[in-house]
Amino acid sequence: MLPRLFGLAAIMAACAGPAGAADQRLPWGQSSDMAAWQTLTQAMAPSGNPTTHKVEFETWANDQDIYTAEPHWPAPGAPKQLRANRAAPDQGMSGLHSLVVTPNQCFQPLDAQAGNFPPTGCIGEEIRRNFATFQYIVSNGLYSTAGLQRAWKARLQVDLPADAIQFKGDWVRVPDLIA
Repeated sequence: MLPRLFGLAAIMAACAGPAGAADQRLPWGQSSDMAAWQTLTQAMAPSGNPTTHKVEFETWANDQDIYTAEPHWPAPGAPKQLRANRAAPDQGMSGLHSLVVTPNQCFQPLDAQAGNFPPTGCIGEEIRRNFATFQYIVSNGLYSTAGLQRAWKARLQVDLPADAIQFKGDWVRVPDLIA
């Protein structure tokens, strides 16, 4: 099983918002640290479904739910899907969303040969978007290459709703971190 703890750093970084630096003031006067903690507690709160034992972000749409011909909101209890964290920059959009792994499968990161990671180590990546983000992407057709091209031609000004949240976490097995 992959521990939740290692995704916390990723969500905290994602929550820093436009200010980016620690304890900066956001345009509306709130501390960026406070906004990050509020977003973190919202995403990590129990989902409200006692039969699944999931936290809120685990019920959100992942890339496989969104970047498909027919985007759909995930069914309750849908299994967790991770993708290998090794898409090369030149693979384009399809390469970034193509490889799905389950939590018990293992992939080596690109820099494993540099000695920064155990040779048998693995990383699985999880990307989730809450309903506000999902609705924005789908309603603006931003889930396909054709939709992105239409948005570009129309000069769509991307302006996500204030309650849009994206979680991106790299999950690592504990033994791989202490090796």
